[in-house]
Amino acid sequence: MPIVVFFIILSLSFYVFYKIKFVRSPLPMERKYLSGKSGISLGLFVGLFGINQLFLHPSTIT
Repeated sequence: MPIVVFFIILSLSFYVFYKIKFVRSPLPMERKYLSGKSGISLGLFVGLFGINQLFLHPSTIT
């Protein structure tokens, strides 16, 4: 599933992007907004990684 791998890499890059913007932002409300967006990106990364593992190893243990 190369499309899932593409979205995994994209969500991880968005996570890093928002975390860098979070560190560089001086405004408290903007920091909270960027923290939420980075959390969503990280959750999407973990979810897509789990879906990818289900496709790679289709067994009962997975």
